[in-house]
Amino acid sequence: MTGSGEMEIEKTNWNLRSVIPHFRPSIAASFLFLGLMMSVWTSRTVAAQSTHIPDFEMADQFGEEVSHTDLDGKWTVMMVADRQGSTFSSELGAYLESGLSPLYPDMVFMAVANLEGAPRLIRSLIRKGIRRSNKTPVLLDWRGIFQASYPLSEQSVDVFLFNPSGNLTHHSTHHSFDSSATDQLGHRISGILSNSQ
Repeated sequence: MTGSGEMEIEKTNWNLRSVIPHFRPSIAASFLFLGLMMSVWTSRTVAAQSTHIPDFEMADQFGEEVSHTDLDGKWTVMMVADRQGSTFSSELGAYLESGLSPLYPDMVFMAVANLEGAPRLIRSLIRKGIRRSNKTPVLLDWRGIFQASYPLSEQSVDVFLFNPSGNLTHHSTHHSFDSSATDQLGHRISGILSNSQ
């Protein structure tokens, strides 16, 4: 945090942009095929709000496995983005992390790509696209574990704060990046942590 109370931005590259890599114009038929397949990737179920971090084991775009048990005993911010939310998730995540990490160095920040419904035929392309454009790990939620546990909104980034016992202490949905709103979110998370000590 700066002296004025504003959070500093430090750009990181964990956003989910460029999920599908660009294709050569000479294979225009692939666009049609992918367009048809992507139309299937639109189903969304409405879940009841869970009060605890879901049990999960997921690989990131580099093949590294992460489990909910790896987060035991740690304050964790998880940011879950769908395809549309990925367009501003980088700014939102960088803003939060740069403001909170200096104050709470043991806090874990994790990005999750909500990929439920992505056709199996193009999953390897999605993984490669995320790996090419993101050097920071992004968990790939192919089974919709978070969507089944929380009422995620479309075209958004959902921000979750879990305490060291895995209990949900904050959930907010963001449909765009706004520095003022993100400042308020950072202050709210900081207040939750301060009150827990």
